[in-house]
Amino acid sequence: PVLNGFGVKKGNSEVKTALEEGLKKYSATPEYAALLKKYNFQAPTPEDLQTLMPKAESRHGPLL
Repeated sequence: PVLNGFGVKKGNSEVKTALEEGLKKYSATPEYAALLKKYNFQAPTPEDLQTLMPKAESRHGPLL
């Protein structure tokens, strides 16, 4: 799978929440399913996301 994402300025929870909610709603539509089928894509599983998402680190080590 290929992981794409959006950058949101730290602390801008309004934009982050709007993006998360919008993507969640859209991913449940027939249009989303049609796009996946048209381009022979598969929605990422939670395991895919965990594997593909980089872990945030600070200068002092991994962030928890």
